Amino acid sequence: MFGVFNTFPDFINRIIVSQKLNLNYAIVIYSKFFISILKILKFEGYIDNIFLFNYLNFKFIIIKLKYYNNFPVIRFFKKISKSGFKIYKKYKFIQNYMNGLGIIIVSTNLGLITNKLCKIIGIGGELICYVF
Repeated sequence: MFGVFNTFPDFINRIIVSQKLNLNYAIVIYSKFFISILKILKFEGYIDNIFLFNYLNFKFIIIKLKYYNNFPVIRFFKKISKSGFKIYKKYKFIQNYMNGLGIIIVSTNLGLITNKLCKIIGIGGELICYVF
């Protein structure tokens, strides 16, 4: 009905395109997976805020994007694991991304966490995406 897709590449694309167009907000369809990624991005300082709303029994997420000197804070946002090729790593082998300036979001049995927290806790998992 609204032309939205519930896929992770579409989620990433909506954020990237909204920032390239210098929009203040991006709208994506609701998913618990997306919410947990957005909570990490908010905690790490890549986005400003997250709002939830319902419209005609559909749930949506409004993402308030963050800019610094009129440049988007998220410069690079890319999916790592694909549906046919999932990448799992132990915590010892998860590298720092962009010499520690970026993060890697990892799916573990504790939920979604960053690569920095993986090394502190000592747990590995599936690599989801890079954010810089």
